[in-house]
Amino acid sequence: MADNENPAAQQKDELVAVRRQWNDWRIIEVPASALRDFHLRDESGGVHARSPQPFLHARLWCTAIPDGSDFPHSCQHGEGPHEIVVCIVQKDNSKALYRRLREQAR
Repeated sequence: MADNENPAAQQKDELVAVRRQWNDWRIIEVPASALRDFHLRDESGGVHARSPQPFLHARLWCTAIPDGSDFPHSCQHGEGPHEIVVCIVQKDNSKALYRRLREQAR
């Protein structure tokens, strides 16, 4: 997807806080331009853990995970890169940023 097709990528330096599950304490920040396919779901990627309500999720290539991060993806199940599903929790991001990302959800 080209940057002009992704409104979240219009500010390339804007970082989005993401987790693997809604209640995971391990949070990383990735550029908004690294995220795509915003959607609501009540099941996480990876271990498919259920959440108490639908949360905003997006797809991210595992190569966008910052080196040295304590983030639950290992590439042990096969050679990467892998496209993983991450959870975007409202309280981890500014209201304005979250609103822009949420507007893209299908």
